Amino acid sequence: GVNALKQNLGGTREEAQQFYNEYFKRFSTLAQYLETVKSDAKEKGYTETLFGRRRYFEGLKSKLPFIRAAAERMAINAPIQGTAADIMKLAMKKIANNVVKEGLEEKVRMLLQVHDELIFEIAEDSLDVASELIRTSMEEALPPELGKGVRCLANGHVGKSWGEMKSLS
Repeated sequence: GVNALKQNLGGTREEAQQFYNEYFKRFSTLAQYLETVKSDAKEKGYTETLFGRRRYFEGLKSKLPFIRAAAERMAINAPIQGTAADIMKLAMKKIANNVVKEGLEEKVRMLLQVHDELIFEIAEDSLDVASELIRTSMEEALPPELGKGVRCLANGHVGKSWGEMKSLS
């Protein structure tokens, strides 16, 4: 929203409003999509991810405007963030299957997921093979028929610690 934009970018509320208006004028299909999600959520009481996972929002029925507005914001974000989470789960499963298929179980260990990042511990002698396996598994996690022409791209970084990470490409 405009207030969050003002807070994050600095400047005046008028500048934030102008940026907001210009953004949605330029990306009018996005604005239409967000309005459709909001109106569908109000009608149904829930939203769905691309894979059909539902999230319900009781606050959409609230008589209190600030609770209703918060529920609307969550309803708008849920299909996008939920679909991203679904894709990450599919990617993790695909990676796990491919690690086993390639016999790398002793060389590759997933340690952590942070939003759209996966952190692995990989034996140095398997870095090239494992990093390519992970990248392609992540990029192929979203079935093409569901991607509607949008391709997910992944990139990798390597280092002894987060502070020492360097791009693999």
